[in-house]
Amino acid sequence: MFILFGVMAILAPGVATIVIEQFIAWILILWGIGGLFFARGFRVMAEWRVLAASYAVVLLAGTGFLIFPGAGITVLTVIMLLAFFVEGALSILFGLRLSGQLPHWRWIVLSGISSSALGLIVLVAWTDMSRWFLALIVGVNFLSTGLSLLVLSRPRKA
Repeated sequence: MFILFGVMAILAPGVATIVIEQFIAWILILWGIGGLFFARGFRVMAEWRVLAASYAVVLLAGTGFLIFPGAGITVLTVIMLLAFFVEGALSILFGLRLSGQLPHWRWIVLSGISSSALGLIVLVAWTDMSRWFLALIVGVNFLSTGLSLLVLSRPRKA
């Protein structure tokens, strides 16, 4: 599935960027609404207002993404930048940790290097290309993750 979604996002990045942003907007809206109903059940506690306020912020963020998709795309691009750097570092460390245990550990390291490189590209160029670049980087990341998992799942040669 990672490979399929990755290829689809790479082939149609403009459409995929809007789909990703709108999908996340609706998730935030549903999360906020559900959380507000959840917070209502805690009205007997003094802190219920803090819980309700945090879910209201999530609801407002989702609504903002829905109403202002350009701003949502920008925010998501910055979040992806940070996520790619963190994922890259963790994948590299994880792959190196598995170096003595799995024969295809280098693929995990390569996926981590790919994520880190994508984060660096976003850092340098996201203001000019954020309309289509978000989907492209998510697509490449999904593709590299899917390929590394596929290769990692191959049986060990004797």
